[in-house]
Amino acid sequence: MVEGAIKLGEEHRHWLLSAAPESLELRNAPQRLVAQCAALGLVEPAGDAGVWRLTATGLVILRVMLGA
Repeated sequence: MVEGAIKLGEEHRHWLLSAAPESLELRNAPQRLVAQCAALGLVEPAGDAGVWRLTATGLVILRVMLGA
């Protein structure tokens, strides 16, 4: 494994891949999953309760998962 690499489980990857293309917003995730992704710096609150947005780091991870 590359030093500093973030290892995500299938549930994490599935949720991050569900980000809205235009706004990068995410919804509908268990609090545990949100807390883990937030602790890794991948998401941040988007303003409305239960709505999260990918951070710059989260966007990089998403692009890597998409092969972009």
